Parts: sequence; C-alpha cells; structure tokens
Amino acid sequence: MIKLKFPALCLNVIMFLILVVTLYPFIYILAVSFSDGLSVMQNKVVLIPVKFNLTAYEVVFSNNNVTRALTNSVIYTVLGSFLSVVFTLITAYPLSKERLIGKKLFMIIIIITMVFSTGMIPFFLVVRNLGLIDTIWAIILPFLISPWNLILTRVFIENIPKDIEQAAMIDGCSNVKFLYSIVIPLCVPIIATISLYYAVSYWNMYFWPMMFLNEKEMYPIQVLLRQMVIMGSMASELSKANAKDVGIGENIKAATIMVSTAPILIVYPFLQKYFVKGIMIGAVKG
Repeated sequence: MIKLKFPALCLNVIMFLILVVTLYPFIYILAVSFSDGLSVMQNKVVLIPVKFNLTAYEVVFSNNNVTRALTNSVIYTVLGSFLSVVFTLITAYPLSKERLIGKKLFMIIIIITMVFSTGMIPFFLVVRNLGLIDTIWAIILPFLISPWNLILTRVFIENIPKDIEQAAMIDGCSNVKFLYSIVIPLCVPIIATISLYYAVSYWNMYFWPMMFLNEKEMYPIQVLLRQMVIMGSMASELSKANAKDVGIGENIKAATIMVSTAPILIVYPFLQKYFVKGIMIGAVKG
C-alpha cells in the first residue's frame, strides 16, 4: 500500500495563509484606529496607519460612556471569573470522588445541560422572577458554572495521585483542608485554563446584558461597541463633538474595538504556559 506524504512545504504554506487570514482583520483595525479620519474614508488604509494620530483614542477615553462601559466590563469579568473558578472547583472536587453517592446521576444531569437548553424566553423569565434584572448578578449567576469547564476540572483532579489524599487523611486532614491546601496548589494549570475561558466569556458577553440590563449605566463595553458598530448611534454623537475630523466615526469604532480586545490579549501570554497542560490533562478522559 502506497503511503502519501504531505509535503512540508505545502503544510507551511497552508499554515501561513491561515495566519494571514487570522491576523489581517486585527492589523487592519489597528491601522485604522491610528490613522487620519479622512484617509480612512478615502480607503487609503491597508496595513499601515496613514497620517498617524491618536485622536480616536483621545475621544474614546474622554467619553464617559466608554470609560464607564470599560469599568463595568472589568468588574463583571473579574468578579464573575473569580466566583466561577471558585464554584467550579468546589463542585468538581466531590464529583471527582468515586465514593460520592449519585455521582453518575449528577454527571448525566450536567451533560444534559450541554446538549439541551430551556430556550431564551424561559431563561429570561427565571432571571426576572429571581429579581436579578438590572443587577450585576444577572450577568454572573446564570453563567456561574460552565459544564465543559466543570468536566475539565473534575478530570484534572481525578489525575491527582490517590496516595497523596490517603496520606493526608491518615494525618487527619479534612476534605476542606485537603482541597485548599493540596488540591488547589496542584491545580494551577487547570485553574489558569478555566480562568481564561471564563474571563473571555464574561468579557465578550453582549447578548444577555442587552436582555437583562435596561440601564445604560450598567452596559458592558461589548454592548456599547455593538451600538457603535451596528447602530452607529454613539459614533455619530462623538463625531459631532469632534467636527475637526470628518472621518472620526470609523476611527472611534476601530479604537473601541482595540480597547475592548486589548485586555484579553494582555492576559493571555501570562496564562498560555499553563493553557496546553491544563487542557491536555483535563481532557484525557471524560
């Protein structure tokens, strides 16, 4: 039987093309955000900023709506990610023990939630009846634990040698103490992994905040960005305030996109070294 070998050159070309397709939109938006508004309107910007200036960023950071939305996003992301990681660990630890009564039933219920959903209207009614509308908890509590992250964490904990637990129990270590003094320090890779997952999820969330938040003062940056890019309302308002640059609307959109993307790009390199290890160990078995 003849084995066909894929040439390394072809593989490199394909990977390079994927890299270009992935990076080009980001580089283009970055160039637009630093370019002169008139040059943007005339479609002169391709990869390099034309008539470099910081006007768009000055307008973005001087606008109260943008700074408030950024602050809201930071609060939702930090608080939500912290609580999600804590409750995921608290839930995954007992599920990793064979002695837990009803473990298989609990796992079946969790897996069902990954396949089936109640639908948007019942979900909204539950949140409303709990009195969470127009509160920070409407953004955090309904999404507190991700079934996928829970399963990854459970499997990671199961891979911790049982001899460690047995030795700790012989020394009189309780389950709670074993969790925070031994399990959590050993789970740094998976904690970093699910923290990144949760942070990206909370930071990029825009649909449910639109459903649950009626007060504009509570909007996260993604909802404001949607208004600017799709509806154009905020872009028009800021453009009038800066009539000196006729193309400032597109600049503001690009600058806001970069501002909303930057935090995750800054955090990722610090977690990347744990990311692969956490995924590989946590996904060994289901």
